[in-house]
Amino acid sequence: MLIISSVTQSFPSGETPSDPIAILQARLTSLSELHQEASTKLANKDIKINELYTRLTQATSAAEVTIAQMSKEKTDLERSLRWANEGRGAAEKAEKRAKEELRVYLEDHDTGVSLQCSFI
Repeated sequence: MLIISSVTQSFPSGETPSDPIAILQARLTSLSELHQEASTKLANKDIKINELYTRLTQATSAAEVTIAQMSKEKTDLERSLRWANEGRGAAEKAEKRAKEELRVYLEDHDTGVSLQCSFI
């Protein structure tokens, strides 16, 4: 709205120039001022856009680094869990084997003495 009112500039009553050149010069001056104002606003917005783009780029880079770190940590944790599960499985098998060997040993070497083993 500001642009339209400045371009269709009205002069105070009684001071309307009758010279078409004066009218065109007044309009040209108004247009020049509006152009300067619009250029300034556009430049400020361009600066703001560049600042936001820089911040977005930095945030994106930081997010990519964080995602890479989290992915590596996830892989490491999955590997540790797998090793723990494999270790637990091996330990359970070894425990079963030891219990069976102890049971067989106790049966083969029955001395009449009752051994109480809570883990058998």
